Formats: sequence, C-alpha cells, structure tokens
Amino acid sequence: MFYNHKAFKQKTWFAGAVWGWQGFMPFNEYSITNSVPAIKACKKNKIKNIFITMWGDDGGECPHFAMLPSLFYIAEYLKGNTDEEKIKLKFKRLTGVSYDDFMLLDRLNQVDMETTAWFPPNPVKYMFYSDYMSDFLDVTVRDGINAYEYYSNLAKELYTVAKKTRKYGYLFDTAAKLCEVMQYKYDIGKKTRTAYENGDKEELKRLAKNDYVNLARNMKKFSLAFEKQWYKENKPQGFDIQDHRIGGMIHRTDACRRRILDYVAGRVDTIPEYDEKLLPLYDNKPTYIECYKQYATVNVISH
Repeated sequence: MFYNHKAFKQKTWFAGAVWGWQGFMPFNEYSITNSVPAIKACKKNKIKNIFITMWGDDGGECPHFAMLPSLFYIAEYLKGNTDEEKIKLKFKRLTGVSYDDFMLLDRLNQVDMETTAWFPPNPVKYMFYSDYMSDFLDVTVRDGINAYEYYSNLAKELYTVAKKTRKYGYLFDTAAKLCEVMQYKYDIGKKTRTAYENGDKEELKRLAKNDYVNLARNMKKFSLAFEKQWYKENKPQGFDIQDHRIGGMIHRTDACRRRILDYVAGRVDTIPEYDEKLLPLYDNKPTYIECYKQYATVNVISH
C-alpha cells in the first residue's frame, strides 16, 4: 500500500490504531503485535508521519487510559527502543504501575483462547449482553471452562493492583467489578438451559435463588464503578446509552429469574425459549462481535 501511494506524489501518512473499540476492555497485546510490523514497514518506506488512532465504536466503553501499555510500547518502538524489558522499566517510571499489572486488563477477554476468529474474541462484551433465554451465543461457551474460578481469581489480582495506584486505581477497580459480573454471567445461560433440558428443577431453583441474585447485585456494583470511570475520562454525553444497556440487563436478569421460579413452582408448564434448539455458530468457539444490536437479542432492535 505504501508503494502504491507513492503514485499520488503526495506525502503519505500512516494511521495505526490501538484496539479499544470492542467493548469494556482493551486489547493491548493484539495492538502491539500488529503495530510492530506496521512500524517496520513505515521505516522501510521512509514514512515520516505516523499517528495512532483510538476509536470508540458502539458505545466507547473502553477507558482511554487502559490502552497506555500499547501506546507507550509503540511510542518507544518508533524511537528505536525495541528492548521489551527496557520498555517495561520506562513504563513503570512513567505511570507508577508495572507494565505487566496493566496488561491484566487484557485478560478479561481471555477466559477461553480457543478460537477461529480473525480478530481476538471479545466475550466480556457479547456475553455480558447475551440474553439468558434467547441465548444463541451460549454455543460459544465450551465445556470445561471454569469461568467462576477464572474471573474470581482475576478480580483478586485487579483489586490488588487498584490499591497500589491512586491515579489509575479506578481502571482496575472497575475491571475487578466486571470480573465479578462475568464469573456468573459468562456461562449462566448455558447452565440454565442445560438444567431445563435435563428437567432438573432443583438446579434451576438454585441458579435462580443464588447465581441470578448475585449476578444482579454485582451488575449494579459494576454499573456504579463504570459510571464513575466514564465521568472521569469522558464528557457526559453518551452515558445515557450505557444506562439504557446496563440498566436493561439488570432488569432482564430479575425478569428471567422470576420466570424460572414460576416454572419451578409449576405456575407455568414450559419456558418456550428453552424449547428452541440452539444452532451452530462461529464454529461454536469464542469469537469477535462488535455491535450490541448483533448479540443483545435474536429479535430486531433496529434496522
């Protein structure tokens, strides 16, 4: 592309990017992996003007400062510092937080790295909003993944980092509270459907009276932390979208819990959504889906 652009007889600029447009958390590792060969190509083709973009597609949930590791890494690489250990030491001096601690934010989307997606999977967003009953994305939740253990352990690590830094503590506190949501939310739809299909009303009752209750409570805590994070980094315009989306999920959690309990108590004979069989999707593996309207429901949100 650089070669072809020389035909324009104008100065060529290169606009790279750090990935923060796919949900609540960044993809620093992926950004760095793809930026390094781009930088090499710029140098080879004598491209002098380079800048890095940060997009906010579909809600702009990802905090800007969560992408500091990739921004810093790229800046150092452009200066000719390609020694990763030196980059990490300089990063710690600049931010007061270790590079590896900051990279914990990437791990929220790494609960299951078995994927065939072109881009890194973003389950923290699409499984956060995946419906409990119209749950077509539950086929991407593979057997053998212990989401509760993964996210509860990660939450502890994030809370530890949050206590180390006053300036950036809010990032890690919000991420930890999101982990406390995902430890239930990632596979609760699959667990509920399996219990229903097996006729296991005791398990359905346990899920409704424990996991769904804990999940709704944790969503409310995350929502408050996310709101605080948003107003620290952004203008207020745009947060109404988050209130609608997250508030809707909190309400939906309680609504589905009540319907499950109605079924367990015999007040209804069936839950029609669970009588529909799930179809294969994305090789039944974690994937990358960008837009809320694609996964919040199987029904039509907007045209």
